Amino acid sequence: MNYVTTADKTQLYFKDWGTGRPVILMHGWPLSADSWDDQAMAIADAGYRAIAYDRRGLAAQVSRIAATTTTRWLMTWQQLSNIQGLKMRYW
Repeated sequence: MNYVTTADKTQLYFKDWGTGRPVILMHGWPLSADSWDDQAMAIADAGYRAIAYDRRGLAAQVSRIAATTTTRWLMTWQQLSNIQGLKMRYW
C-alpha cells in the first residue's frame, strides 16, 4: 500500500496510475480512493498520471481524525507533494 505522511503525522493512503501531468482525484463521503479505479485507468491511458487518495478519517487511512477542517483539507493538498515525483502547481 502507498501512504503519504502529512505535516501533522497523518498517514493518507493513495493509489497511483500512469505517468505525465498529475490529475488528483478526491472522493466524496463515504467512499474511498477505490471509487476512482475506472476513471483513473482512462486518465492514465490518455497519458496523464492519476492519483486518488483516501480523505482524512475515511477508508484505508491509518491515522483517524474525527473531524476535518478547511485548514486540514488545504494542508492535505499541500502535503500530497510528498508523493514521489509529484510536482504540483497551486493556483
